Amino acid sequence: MNNFMRKYIIAILSIMLLTTACKKKVDAVFDQSPDERLAAVINAFQDKLVKQTDGWKVLVKPLTPGSYPFYMKFTNTNRVTMLSDISDSAAGVPRESSYRVKALQQPTIIFDTYNYLHVLMDPTPAINGADYGVGLVSDIEYYLPTTLIQALQGTKPDTITSMALKGRYNGADILFTKASPAEAASYNNGDLRKLRIAVNNYSATNLHRLYMDFGDGVKVLVTIDLANRTVSFFWIKNGTAFSFTSTFYFTLDGLQLGNAFNYNGTTIITKILWDNIKLSGTGTGAAVPIQISATDVYPLHVLIGTTITGINLPAVTSFPGWSDDFKARRAAVATALINGPYGLTLDEMDFSTFTPNSDTLYVVVFQGANGYLAQFYYTYTKTPAGVFKFTMTGTDGNASLIVGSMAPLLGQRINVDNFTVDYYNDPVEGQLVRFTSVQHPDFAFTGRPR
Repeated sequence: MNNFMRKYIIAILSIMLLTTACKKKVDAVFDQSPDERLAAVINAFQDKLVKQTDGWKVLVKPLTPGSYPFYMKFTNTNRVTMLSDISDSAAGVPRESSYRVKALQQPTIIFDTYNYLHVLMDPTPAINGADYGVGLVSDIEYYLPTTLIQALQGTKPDTITSMALKGRYNGADILFTKASPAEAASYNNGDLRKLRIAVNNYSATNLHRLYMDFGDGVKVLVTIDLANRTVSFFWIKNGTAFSFTSTFYFTLDGLQLGNAFNYNGTTIITKILWDNIKLSGTGTGAAVPIQISATDVYPLHVLIGTTITGINLPAVTSFPGWSDDFKARRAAVATALINGPYGLTLDEMDFSTFTPNSDTLYVVVFQGANGYLAQFYYTYTKTPAGVFKFTMTGTDGNASLIVGSMAPLLGQRINVDNFTVDYYNDPVEGQLVRFTSVQHPDFAFTGRPR
């Protein structure tokens, strides 16, 4: 071996020796691989769900206003049974479906077969009252945020009593809170359904007569709207009208307000309690009883444009409280539209966006399967006795095309007559709002208030 080769080999061996001598032992940051840690979180979360034998109170907050409570019990065979306040049936009849906890981009719980949670997502307005095609903008897949993951990985996961997750698609919020044994027994006894029915019947029986008095002699009208899940407060003080409306959801003892009602800066109502006999408001300070007036707290005409902001006339040819003259004129409008240049079918009419002095009449028409909205703009005056006078101030483009066809209802009656307003009670539809022409008393129509 020549000197050159000897030197080359020695150099190679020296480099290998140095490399070996410089190697250091690297300790792993975690005892488990990422996949193992992810599986541990999933197992810990599912373990929390299943081992809570009294079940979970679950509150869902979609992107639309309002919150929706559920009661859920989970099994280790990926089944969940739930109740909800979304309807009388859902509050009393448990519904079972499947769920999974798995890794998507984050650990996620998936409610993968139809249940009461899916009702919030249903795109059909008749199902949940939401806009067509979008539902209540909720979710059926919820991921575990970092804070919850860290808590489940911590030293005291058994101390976790509530878990907040986030919707993967729309970003809805969901909160799981441990139910107590007493709450579990109450849910399983159908108490949520019983309360829902009792409060609805009580408020319907005493509609427009429920009020609170905060000690200054002013009667604050309380209106519970179960269909729209709202509670409205209306009062007149020193000649000025005030109103406040909040969403609500049912609990086992009453109605939890989405937004607190602050009447005088010191008395704040956050919840309306039901004691199986009567209602009361509670929050800061002593509970305030909700009393019953012998007559309507305020006349109907005062409520229009304040607590009543819309009146809907459905897409039918006959409706409780519609006079023969109104039905005949509506039929004449329908005939003029279908025989007109656009071949339109008359659908519903809606007096929407009522304010104390203005309103917009929405008229929905269809051309084949395509629906169109025509808007007629109004201002109105009202006498102290509650006589209304409507004045059309303009139309949008669609309405301008059909204003002539609408003449039997608008140009010949609503735009030129004065109107009184009163309640019309129907055994099926409930309490409706009725307008009657002063000049032509045989012209009267009713609508569903909201």
